[in-house]
Amino acid sequence: MKFPVIAFCLLMLVAGCTRPIAKSAVTVPSPAMISFLQGLTDQCAEKELNVFFISPVVKMDGARRVYVYWMTDNSILPLSWPLDQVRDSNGYLSEYARRMDLASRVVPAQKDIGSSTYLTDSDWVAARLRECVGSGTKLLVHKKRDDKRMETNRR
Repeated sequence: MKFPVIAFCLLMLVAGCTRPIAKSAVTVPSPAMISFLQGLTDQCAEKELNVFFISPVVKMDGARRVYVYWMTDNSILPLSWPLDQVRDSNGYLSEYARRMDLASRVVPAQKDIGSSTYLTDSDWVAARLRECVGSGTKLLVHKKRDDKRMETNRR
């Protein structure tokens, strides 16, 4: 009776099933990022529930960047890291204007960009989406209700 139990344990050891489980690679976004995305959602989001995927920090040309895929808005936000504190609605609107709208600002190939400063190619978008969704952190943000704004809209 003990032989099958020992054989099973040896099989698990050889198969690697008894190794300690690796720690999860999931990271919690910084308080600055959470605050920024909450403010952006409150000021600019159309829907109440918004889904974001935040890439790991990437170094490009000496600068540190974070890309945020705003799934609900179908856009990518390129952000400098660490984030500057955005204090008012104009700051959020400025960041919102810099986003890459995936429905209207993506062309099939690099050659299709021409001299445009606001278009990007589908390869760039695919790479950013891999960083955000594949290696990043998912964050759900609920739009806060502003009672004063709600009353103004009802009139």
